[in-house]
Amino acid sequence: MKIQNYNKENMNKSFKKNRIKLSKLQEDIITAIETLNYSLFVDLGCTTIVDLNFMFSSGGNLMYPIMSAAAKGSQEMLDLVLLNKTVNIHVKNENGVNSYWIGCMYGHGQILKILAERGIDIFCFNQNKINCMHLAVTKNYPHIVEMLLESDFPLDMETLDGMTAL
Repeated sequence: MKIQNYNKENMNKSFKKNRIKLSKLQEDIITAIETLNYSLFVDLGCTTIVDLNFMFSSGGNLMYPIMSAAAKGSQEMLDLVLLNKTVNIHVKNENGVNSYWIGCMYGHGQILKILAERGIDIFCFNQNKINCMHLAVTKNYPHIVEMLLESDFPLDMETLDGMTAL
């Protein structure tokens, strides 16, 4: 089964028209991730042959399965997603954020560690130039702030509003 990938222009058009049609398999993959049903995820072939680089709408934003796994905060599910050799760890949604940013938004330090070890861009920011340090400080996640500081994350990066993490 071929799952269509979209470029950024098509992604924005599809999202605005709310016409992202998912196959039954894609719907089952999302269900497996969101319900942390590890056996279903494996049974669907998601750790080997299934393309996990598809978009879906969640909460008004476009997401990818790896982002959903990061949002759930389950190390086991993320590990299963990362077993899939075709998964694009660097994928960003229409807001410019990746799975690391999503994991940070929810305060999932272990998820951030796994993604950073895999080489994801930890300096990612959204369309308002809000990065993970801004998120961690704003959401009062001292464990994430500490983790970012240990990674030499800059404190002086400004948002579009001119705010820094300090």
